[in-house]
Amino acid sequence: MNTAASPSLPVKGYILSVSDSSRCGTDSAAPKEFENGMSLFFSLADGSFLVIDGGQGNSAASMDADHLYRRLREKAEENGLAEIVISSWIITHAHGDHCGCLSYFLSAYGKQVQIREFRFNNVGNSGDWIHSLIKQNCPDTPIRAYAPGEVQTLPCMTVTALATPEEVIAYEPDAVKLDFNNTSLVLRLQIGEKRLLITGDAGEQAMGFLNASFAAEDLRCDCLQVPHHGYFKSRNKINESYKRDRLYSDDQAIAAYAKMAPSVALFPAGEEHFRATSDLSASYRTGKGHAHFFASNSTIALLNQRSLRQVIVAGWYDGSEESARCRCFFPFTEDEGDTV
Repeated sequence: MNTAASPSLPVKGYILSVSDSSRCGTDSAAPKEFENGMSLFFSLADGSFLVIDGGQGNSAASMDADHLYRRLREKAEENGLAEIVISSWIITHAHGDHCGCLSYFLSAYGKQVQIREFRFNNVGNSGDWIHSLIKQNCPDTPIRAYAPGEVQTLPCMTVTALATPEEVIAYEPDAVKLDFNNTSLVLRLQIGEKRLLITGDAGEQAMGFLNASFAAEDLRCDCLQVPHHGYFKSRNKINESYKRDRLYSDDQAIAAYAKMAPSVALFPAGEEHFRATSDLSASYRTGKGHAHFFASNSTIALLNQRSLRQVIVAGWYDGSEESARCRCFFPFTEDEGDTV
């Protein structure tokens, strides 16, 4: 095989199944737990990859890291490449269900892949563990934070930083106290004429910042990665008890979604989670008995009332290679990829 690819390869995006960290490696027949997490990657025009987050880290040798490496190897070979080259690895925020896989991936596969850079905006010392992992396993690989409005150029793709955690905190100083998910990067990916918004777990205050800072023409997208696994609002006690004013009103998030107006929603968790968040019933009970509450204004329900035509959902990953799903979501057409 060649070690370099033609720059004319089509850009493709893939969403991977995300494991359940509480049940990895067990043979229990008990009901599956409610799953969170996100693992995305793009095969770029030169055959290299853009990785976003990567999924869970857990005590079962990190199935998500194995799954990610296996799929990168598979796609590299399909493109005629002997080497896996990751042009950029973006970490949206320092939650383990999004980037916990880094620990095992870098230790197990770090010498088998070439990673040109990491992109991560550390808030306080919350992401120091990520910096430590990278420096330990990839000491020569730079870690770069996005500047507000920065445009990153990749082969046949641009990535624009619409919201950095620093900007959200400047907009609302209590944003992280209210919800750590507000440390998520919000990025606009431009591929040809198509726009995708990557939001990680962006919370209400991040959505308020977007709505206040951008016109509809800037937020409009063809595909929205649904933030926070479909939760419309955070459910931490601080946020629920905090005095709500215009910064924290539902109107801010609803207005932001109206400006985005996606026709495709990318739902990073599995089918069980999707069906729970999109169900108009008031609650959903998981196998372990704790309830997750969703009103009819869950993100999917809101979007479905507006512009949404298609939802692409990650599959459930129960530990076997055969059931670990890798769905092509870009280019997104009704004829390509598995949808719900």
